[in-house]
Amino acid sequence: MCNVNYWRQAYQLFNPDQPLTTLEEIEDFYVQREDSPVQHGINTLQMEDQPVKFLLAGHRGSGKTTELRRIEQALGENYAVIWVDAATELNRYNIGYAEVVVLIGMEVCRQAIQPGWLLNRDQRLLEALRNSLRTVSYRDQQMNAEQLELPDVFTRLGLILRRGFTRDITRSLNIGPDLNDIITRTNDIIQA
Repeated sequence: MCNVNYWRQAYQLFNPDQPLTTLEEIEDFYVQREDSPVQHGINTLQMEDQPVKFLLAGHRGSGKTTELRRIEQALGENYAVIWVDAATELNRYNIGYAEVVVLIGMEVCRQAIQPGWLLNRDQRLLEALRNSLRTVSYRDQQMNAEQLELPDVFTRLGLILRRGFTRDITRSLNIGPDLNDIITRTNDIIQA
């Protein structure tokens, strides 16, 4: 007969809906896969002079997030790794391109304001991204663009992203140019 109490703890450790996110979890529970793309991705990122793109696909619970966390841990000392978590930051029932672009801009901005991160970069790049993010926030709230400081902009944008942009905002206010600005400013910071 099976003792449920004995197996419950082990069973709960292997929840496919919970990725291994910390270094300790990865060290304790990660099992190297024969076909893992991690080392190939790390090698390619370290060898290339030009930006590279990867597509990591798989069904829910297949280990995509864990593999990305392994790449983050392997490259974190030499590269700026910016984690963008759409699952926790966005309304999964109302996600469009606008929300994703704004979220990426917010996360780059959050990273860029950390002490020491922009030491070798032009501070004007960060200010340009801040202004682009403020503009989207104000368009949604129909406010004056000078009213909020950056922490308030993050708070307001976080609420907007969890709700999702309404069709009125994306259509009537035409935030397309603002999104293009966010993309341009984000790329400028990354390339600096």
